[in-house]
Amino acid sequence: MSSFKVGVGEFSVSIPTARAVIAAIQSGALRDTEELPIFGLQIPKSLKDVDATLLNPTKAWSNVSDWGGAAKNLVAQFVENFKKYDVSDAIVNAGPQL
Repeated sequence: MSSFKVGVGEFSVSIPTARAVIAAIQSGALRDTEELPIFGLQIPKSLKDVDATLLNPTKAWSNVSDWGGAAKNLVAQFVENFKKYDVSDAIVNAGPQL
């Protein structure tokens, strides 16, 4: 088992679930995706043998508004921290945006 914090709690991911995610990555099964708001990341909508709440962090929160607030806070910290690096606008623009 692998434990980590998600949402407002903590849960574990079983080894079979972790293996299912890795197998999907290796096989190219991550084709049906959706965009994770604010972060601009493509995340899988579903994977065989994997609970959808593990794939989309918005589903791990009992209140989606709370997730939105926490996500915006995290992005603001990322944007502020990234200012100390001298990188091209293309790299900055590829990161999360408020």
